[in-house]
Amino acid sequence: MKRPTLLLRLSGFCLFFITMTVFSQTLNREDIGNNLRTANNRLQQQFVQNTESQASKPSSNARSEALQRTLTHILDIRDRLAELRSFTASPDTLYFGDTLVIGFTPGDSLVIDSTWLQPGPIIVLGDGLLRFRNASATILGNLYALDNARIIADSSLLYFPQQFFYQRIVLLTGHSRMEVHNSTLDFGGLVHNWATTDSAVLLFDNVTKPDFSTVGMYGQSSILIDSVSLAGEFVIDDSVHLQIERAQTVLLWHQFDDGAE
Repeated sequence: MKRPTLLLRLSGFCLFFITMTVFSQTLNREDIGNNLRTANNRLQQQFVQNTESQASKPSSNARSEALQRTLTHILDIRDRLAELRSFTASPDTLYFGDTLVIGFTPGDSLVIDSTWLQPGPIIVLGDGLLRFRNASATILGNLYALDNARIIADSSLLYFPQQFFYQRIVLLTGHSRMEVHNSTLDFGGLVHNWATTDSAVLLFDNVTKPDFSTVGMYGQSSILIDSVSLAGEFVIDDSVHLQIERAQTVLLWHQFDDGAE
């Protein structure tokens, strides 16, 4: 066999092998992305409500069960990410489909300091850090903080467009913490969701928030508010801590479970 012919066949074999390897890895990433999108859709459906349903508030137990289902889905997402550690371990922030994941590896962080668009949900987990500094960010999805994650916004605009009431949620779990200083939170003129559970902490300091919100508080979580234009309603349950100073429009729902005094 002539040498050029042999080299051509070897090149063709190598090209075929590389193509099949990349193709299989691409399919794997697409499967994960599809699974994440499906899980996120289930998350959103848990909190989709219309104005008619607001006339009758669900019981404390019903809200707690809905939140628990949501946390289960988030943990499912985290487990799916853990399966990929050996394949995609990287110090860089990761994307799966339209889902941004921060904290996939220890010490992972992302700083946004300009105009920025995120096309889907954001999950900050582990010891991940998401920081907005003098930024104008548009986020087309929910925002989740797990484990010891931190989200900090300073002198920034965070815009979460919505097509209907309660389409978006900001959910803090574990020992996560979110701080918003001297910033604006805009949810497109529609009512939106917040929820804190476990030992999570949410802090607002001099925040402009033109839209009404429903905030569920569970576990031993804390919310500290000082100077906010529109606080919203708070469902107060379990052993939480809520401190509000210099705020407008505060509606409190005190939940007393069986056996409470």
